[in-house]
Amino acid sequence: MKNHEQEFSLTAMCEALEISRSGYYEGLAASTGVRAEQNQRLISAIVRIHQESRSTYGSPRILDALHGEDWQCGVNRVARIMREEGVVGKCPKRKRVITTESNHALSPSANLIKELTAQRPDQIWVMDITYIRIRHPQNPATHQWVYLATVLDLFSRKIVGWQVGPSLEATLVIQALENALSIRNWQPGLICHSDRGVQYACGDFRTLLEQHGIVQSMSAKGNCYDNATMESFFGTLKTEEVVESSCYADLSEARRALFDYIESFYNRTRLHTSLKGTLAELMSSSPSSSSDTRASRALACSPEQLESAYRESLPSVPEEKPEDTRPSALEFSEASDALPVDAIAEANKVNCSNGLDPESKSERSGRQPVESKTTPIATTVCRIIPSNPQKVALQQSLPPLPQDTSIESCKKPLHNKNK
Repeated sequence: MKNHEQEFSLTAMCEALEISRSGYYEGLAASTGVRAEQNQRLISAIVRIHQESRSTYGSPRILDALHGEDWQCGVNRVARIMREEGVVGKCPKRKRVITTESNHALSPSANLIKELTAQRPDQIWVMDITYIRIRHPQNPATHQWVYLATVLDLFSRKIVGWQVGPSLEATLVIQALENALSIRNWQPGLICHSDRGVQYACGDFRTLLEQHGIVQSMSAKGNCYDNATMESFFGTLKTEEVVESSCYADLSEARRALFDYIESFYNRTRLHTSLKGTLAELMSSSPSSSSDTRASRALACSPEQLESAYRESLPSVPEEKPEDTRPSALEFSEASDALPVDAIAEANKVNCSNGLDPESKSERSGRQPVESKTTPIATTVCRIIPSNPQKVALQQSLPPLPQDTSIESCKKPLHNKNK
């Protein structure tokens, strides 16, 4: 009715809709109340978060993002607003192409992570291969497969290494692992878990693991649950990035799209609901957790945020200050008192003769004689630390120090500069 006030009279609209004028004004006042204003701001925030997530978030992740921005709302309210505004997240589809070839004569490795939980980054890595569809170069109406090998850190759920190629050869997984080793701060003893595929059981791959001191682990035969974390990533990738109804033009386009999704969005921005409990534990142990809103409740976070929280939770190591190798005043005094007086006196005679008789040098150079600035050794020692009575007496017996006239001669041109 408010949108048609310029076209029809309010009385005519109330009669046509069979409502009273007072009921119309009462509903108009209620629509502009505090709750309605909050809903308008909440709608703007929900739409913004949904767009920033590349239109992938549903109500649970949008709720976590709103809580991270200190919004006070529940999941039912968020779901209702999303339904009214037509904001919909992406849902996974049930479809899978098998890429594991486990029918080989190579011996598998034992399963080392069955009852093991990662407590820090770069402790356990999991690996697997999935397929990506691209257009066929000779026949664009059809498609062909390229393959993506990934390495995932089991603690932070971060993709630490990946490689895409046209075949399922062992070089694909070797290159993916080498990429991860080149950028991560790993230590020997790292566990690398995979399925029983021939790519992970071949000699080249196992040689690479032995060269870096990495321990290999494999899932049980026909059991995909040990590698469920990697399968979950592949499902997310196929839902949010690799659309089944279309395919990439070529391998280069697929590589650029995967780089943008993995490095720019999945590792850095996308919220992972599986990291809620881990983040809460780290924030509770962090020194700055008392002032952080995430510390009081378990919220989803990205792999980058979890690793940053892990680094902040580590105890700070004090920096070691360099030792002062200079002698103390007492040590300097004892060392000076230990010097023989006769040797000091002989050295002072040489210094005094050089300082009081400068004519021999000035005659050869043809310059005006300038008195030496050299201070006798014994005099210097006794002036600093006059603790030895023999040195004090020696200081009193020495001739007076020559006056340095070079300073006075340098001052005269400065005073006469403007004359």
